[in-house]
Amino acid sequence: MSSITPDPTICQLVAELTNRIGKSLDQLIGRTLTPLDAMSSTCRRQESGLASFTADIIRQYYHVDMTLLCGGTFRSDSIIPPGPVCNQILFFSSLCCSIYYSI
Repeated sequence: MSSITPDPTICQLVAELTNRIGKSLDQLIGRTLTPLDAMSSTCRRQESGLASFTADIIRQYYHVDMTLLCGGTFRSDSIIPPGPVCNQILFFSSLCCSIYYSI
């Protein structure tokens, strides 16, 4: 048990943010017909179906030609079964960077 008294203002802020984030985690972002390998041993060492799936979602959402993802983005360390995929199952940083390249 901690001897530190929680700050009521911070507790309220955390509750509000948790509620807001909780709603977005239930949002359906896609469907998969095959299992998606989210194991660290896969995602951090090689191309994976999960990374391709995620990159496709980001490319479509932001209307860009290319997406680069860091293997450390995926922290599930599990196999995502076939079926609907929501943000709660596939949670990654919402900060995306678009790079425009012209020839």
